Amino acid sequence: MKQEDLNQYPVLGSIIEESYWYCNNFCLKGKYNKIKDSSDDKEYYYNLYFHDIKDSNIVDKEEKKYYDAKVVEFKVSETHLGFDICLTIDCRDEGIQTFECQQIMQFWCKDMRYDVLKYRGMSYKNVYSNPQYQALFTKNQQAYGKDEYFLKTDSNDLENGYIVQWDSYGECQRAKNSVLYTNTFIQRCRFLHKGTILFEYDSIYDMGHVSAIIKHQNGKNYFLFKTDLYGLNVYDMESKEIFYYMPEGYQHSYQQIYGESFIIISIHYDEKTNLIAYEGCYWGGTSDVMVGDFSNPMNFNPILKSIHEMIDPEYECYDDIDFDKWEDGKLYVTVDDKKNVVEPIKIRLSH
Repeated sequence: MKQEDLNQYPVLGSIIEESYWYCNNFCLKGKYNKIKDSSDDKEYYYNLYFHDIKDSNIVDKEEKKYYDAKVVEFKVSETHLGFDICLTIDCRDEGIQTFECQQIMQFWCKDMRYDVLKYRGMSYKNVYSNPQYQALFTKNQQAYGKDEYFLKTDSNDLENGYIVQWDSYGECQRAKNSVLYTNTFIQRCRFLHKGTILFEYDSIYDMGHVSAIIKHQNGKNYFLFKTDLYGLNVYDMESKEIFYYMPEGYQHSYQQIYGESFIIISIHYDEKTNLIAYEGCYWGGTSDVMVGDFSNPMNFNPILKSIHEMIDPEYECYDDIDFDKWEDGKLYVTVDDKKNVVEPIKIRLSH
């Protein structure tokens, strides 16, 4: 944690929204209504993690909760092997809400982390043209074409003589059974038809294999491709126009350009409904199928409907949900590698 972070995004005076212990770790989640001495006057959220806690003065820490709590003092003293923490909280007794009290937490921790978040929930704002985001491409493109950084050439056959081919480059350390990327990575991708290059693009994540040709209800053909782990892009095969889309993502640190969103790994369009189904997942999560509106390919609606949340909103019955087929305007999915577990789904999207 950097001291300048605490200066610009203070914990002192913030409202605690959640706090909990897990093993010998403590997490504090808070909200600050306004950033002081900053051009950004919006509220922000933070997560404060203390790892490997010892010598804590808190008894029955698993049972301790706070009601309407506020941080009034936060002192950090760095030691040779960790940090001494003193955290003072004004709170209300959860049994007697009118009774105000003060809780002083003192402990030593081996490490700590402070994440400041721009927002809560999902942002669909397109940040592809953001100069900071584009700088990632400039950095990674430095590896392209250098023999010492070459990793492999690969390809993906689509249909009717169309193919995607890519060369991967990266600064890396080669382990015994895999390659560990340490600094830069770039894929120079080519969309070809019977050996003729129609379109070239770069990907800064290993996504060259995720692509599809869509025969749209409007009579035109579109090539869908990815240039990063997140997002999706559209190439009009008739007009040669390109639409790039990178969602800003889900609840992320102010130091990051974009956050997590759904990772698309396969694409399935239904001409009858103008809906499109994407297989994939959130990072580290179970597989899901997301459905979106694709009536306007060159400016498509990125808001997706989760099939898992439709059929198992509490994630209690099923784990992995995968695409099976579109048929008669209905979506068929497989659940935990089994068909016919759930009824075909008729999707309705609100605009």
